[in-house]
Amino acid sequence: MKKDIKDVIKDATLPNRLVIVKLLKDDVNRISELKRRLKEREQMPVSTVYRSVNSLAKAGLVTRDGDKVSLTSAGLLLADAVECLDSLINFDYINTAIDFLLSIPSDLRFGLKYLTECDVVDLTTMGNFTLEFIRSIRKGGLYIDRVVDKEIYKLMIQKRMNGVFERVISSEDTLYPRIETEIQALKELGLSKEEINKVWQNVDLRVMDLPIQMGIIDGKYGAIMLMKGDTFTPFFVSEKRDMVRWLENIFNYYWEVADTVDVYFDGGINGIRKKIVESV
Repeated sequence: MKKDIKDVIKDATLPNRLVIVKLLKDDVNRISELKRRLKEREQMPVSTVYRSVNSLAKAGLVTRDGDKVSLTSAGLLLADAVECLDSLINFDYINTAIDFLLSIPSDLRFGLKYLTECDVVDLTTMGNFTLEFIRSIRKGGLYIDRVVDKEIYKLMIQKRMNGVFERVISSEDTLYPRIETEIQALKELGLSKEEINKVWQNVDLRVMDLPIQMGIIDGKYGAIMLMKGDTFTPFFVSEKRDMVRWLENIFNYYWEVADTVDVYFDGGINGIRKKIVESV
């Protein structure tokens, strides 16, 4: 019999049943254990436990074999969704996240919960963090930003001279100021044409207007700021692997759909390199 999503939600989202779903996701796999846990919490009588498990089974969210009970795939997805909503329901910046959430695939949206576990850094303090992050790079960075700052660019150029690789997604309105500021930074550093070519072999650039700014350093540290119109959040900074992996997946998705720079420069990235060498 084909299930209707409205009936599934109706059967699953009574408070008692959500408690059961959470316990089954955590570590419980027997009805007797469910009864014991719920009795300890004084959350529901035994008869309600049986009735709730049967309703969840009817909805296709759990399977039952005697005393054994476990979540189905649909039940696990429900548990993940509830866990995510539970962690975000009081998140101060949930409304600012809407444009970001709409810009990414649905399978990446649950990762927003990682922001509730991050260090929160205001924009002013993040300026110092940015310099520290760049100085610490050993292998490479992934960036989505609107930063046009000559001193930061000089530091990044020096890192690229030492083999660090960058992939950058620039907003359209900062693309040309970014190139002009890079030229100024290169002039002040006094690099030769050969050195400039080497520097620009270690960078790739694409263009897309996005409701975030983000940086990932060496696959170990990540930071993200969400934007909605003129409103923006602080930066959320973390070195937790799950958070960093989520940010990498977001970056890779945007990278695939962003415009290559040949939309803006003849010859693409080589055209930019040529313009920079000629200007310097």
